[in-house]
Amino acid sequence: MKKYLSIMLMGMVLSSTALLAQPVLEDETQKETVPVSVEKVENEAHAKGHIRQKHKNNFIERLNLTEEQKQKAKELREKNKPQMEELFAKMRELRKQAEEIRKQNKEEFESILTPEQKEILQKMKQEHLEKIKLKKHKK
Repeated sequence: MKKYLSIMLMGMVLSSTALLAQPVLEDETQKETVPVSVEKVENEAHAKGHIRQKHKNNFIERLNLTEEQKQKAKELREKNKPQMEELFAKMRELRKQAEEIRKQNKEEFESILTPEQKEILQKMKQEHLEKIKLKKHKK
């Protein structure tokens, strides 16, 4: 039973990282990465919260946890919450650093291209954005 509870807690921890990801989209006009609107992030987080709660309830139901076990699981989550929040804050900072490095690399790479290659690259980017839009519409 302890093994299952540990698996459940680990699953909940891992699934919560999706909420803290900082989504970035490619802006077609500026060729820069821009943060997604706060409203969109909140809507996605809200939807993920419902999904996560549904999975949690299903998990608890299938394991047939007692009220005591549910309470202990909650206490374990609360006990580790400060450590997890600290780690998530570090992850957000690392994502920002990685994005800055990616942006710098992109600028340096584009600076070595000829004008013709830059035109081809722009066409390639546009094609990629169109593919992304098509995939979103298929869902």
